[in-house]
Amino acid sequence: MFGVLNDLKAKLSVEDARMGLKTLGVHPVSLKHAYLELDLSNKGLSTAEICESFPNIIYLDISGNKITTLKNLDAMTALIQLNASKNQLRECLDFLPLHCNSETPTSSGHTYIGSMLTFADLSDNQITDVGSFIKKHPFLECLILKGNKIAVVSGLEDLKFLKVLDLS
Repeated sequence: MFGVLNDLKAKLSVEDARMGLKTLGVHPVSLKHAYLELDLSNKGLSTAEICESFPNIIYLDISGNKITTLKNLDAMTALIQLNASKNQLRECLDFLPLHCNSETPTSSGHTYIGSMLTFADLSDNQITDVGSFIKKHPFLECLILKGNKIAVVSGLEDLKFLKVLDLS
């Protein structure tokens, strides 16, 4: 009985998620008006799947949930700032926004430019390794990983814009 209730709370409808939309503005890639910010903090989510319905978001707050992976953020090609603190993440930035190139051609290639992420707060999760996905986010300027169980840090040499790294 309780498992069913937890599953219902872990899934958020698109209508409920729309309540977290903020900041109407011009999307930097499509140059069309769109909501730029989505706040889904403290919603009891166990997955970031609902984020797939909001690909134009630039600022995403999914902090204070029970999310274990960020793989559902692949469709968010304009994401610049991410707050995924206080979840149950095991890997550091384990998503890759679509990138059109010779290996992955697409008719919508002009909007698939890869990761534009500059800020990520992944503090207070269960991350133990930094490296395997980090180089897929080359524009990172600030990476907050405090309160994790990080034993291995690698791949930072590819982050030419990184100014702040918090491993405390």
